[in-house]
Amino acid sequence: MNDRTQWLTGLGCLTGAGTGRAAIADRLVAGTPPLVAVDRSAGYHLPTGARLALPVPELDPRPWVSTGELRRMSRPSKLAVSAAHLALEEAGLTPEALPSERTGIWLATMFGPSEFTEALLRQILIEGPQCASPLHFTESVANAPAAQIARLLQVRGPNLTISQREAGLGAALAGATRALANSRVDVAIVGWVDELTPLLHAFLDRFRALARAEPGRPDGETPRPFDRRRNGVLATEGAVIAILEPRSRALSRGGRGLARIRPLGSAFDPMCGPIGWSADPTGLAAALADALKRADIEPGSIDAVVSGASGSRGGDRLEGRVLASFGSPGELPPILAPKGWLGESPGTQLAAAVHALDGGAFGPVPGFAEEDPEIGISPFPGGVLRQAHRLLVPSMAQGGAATWTLIERAEA
Repeated sequence: MNDRTQWLTGLGCLTGAGTGRAAIADRLVAGTPPLVAVDRSAGYHLPTGARLALPVPELDPRPWVSTGELRRMSRPSKLAVSAAHLALEEAGLTPEALPSERTGIWLATMFGPSEFTEALLRQILIEGPQCASPLHFTESVANAPAAQIARLLQVRGPNLTISQREAGLGAALAGATRALANSRVDVAIVGWVDELTPLLHAFLDRFRALARAEPGRPDGETPRPFDRRRNGVLATEGAVIAILEPRSRALSRGGRGLARIRPLGSAFDPMCGPIGWSADPTGLAAALADALKRADIEPGSIDAVVSGASGSRGGDRLEGRVLASFGSPGELPPILAPKGWLGESPGTQLAAAVHALDGGAFGPVPGFAEEDPEIGISPFPGGVLRQAHRLLVPSMAQGGAATWTLIERAEA
């Protein structure tokens, strides 16, 4: 009989908050994100646009990758490979210990490689197609980071890259756990990776996706999830990679579970356009209620929600209205908003959930001061979530996609 209990046994974090889970933990307590000014010298940005972001402060993959290999890798590939090695180290695994033919990779990305794509297009448009670099081409595709992980770790199982915007990591977790439960693979490497370039930052700002400073607002470009005054998200980059294994396999090799991963369900709102957020939460709320019912999960058994709210006007409103299907505001579990500290990246929710199960502390959400009457939700005010055993991680994306994942305490 297959072991359908899937454990997360290692988590590698390489983000704007720093390297490692300890850095994430420290940032979730700190008052404000460590914002950095974006290089605006190329002239892509509007004069009054967003100026700050949350880039990865340092990146040195040389402990795991040779200098020669690094010269042939884009920044997302370097981030993903480094985070995968960090995850393996925490799981107590070496690349040599991975079952090559039965280790799969599921990687989510919102934007794919930006720097190499920009360089390739510059070559084609300015110098002509004959000058296009094969190096830039091979690293300009969205699945390059997943391919580099497989190549350098020498694993040959399923290899999928999912571009489902904010819902990508939830879809990746669902695919990986399904493959593990069906015995298609013995180990799954699952995560998210994105880079942030000045051009991408400028594009996001021109579409009014990013938080901007406004007169009389001392908190500047803080994203302010769920706050009535929110006006955009905090752009960031990084990689968060998890190692997933069946519980029986992890125990047999002396591993430990940081969390149990249980995909709850997914949905799509066909009334939503390709850009923007669903205006009517009814369909997604019904899908969440149905997913909970099929899994025999009572809403009252959920100890907290690790929200995907990020400061987006439409995204936060949609998520709040879907969560309202749990009941009145007084009946809702505590709602965490880690993107207020860590920026708009799917991997931050997974890292924050593991932190909460560890009994880690959270500070007040940066910039939250006034509840939005359209939403009626105030995020967790700070402190420790005591006895947190089951967390709901919703991931709703522009374009209508949504996933929900249960992340629970791992019980031997």
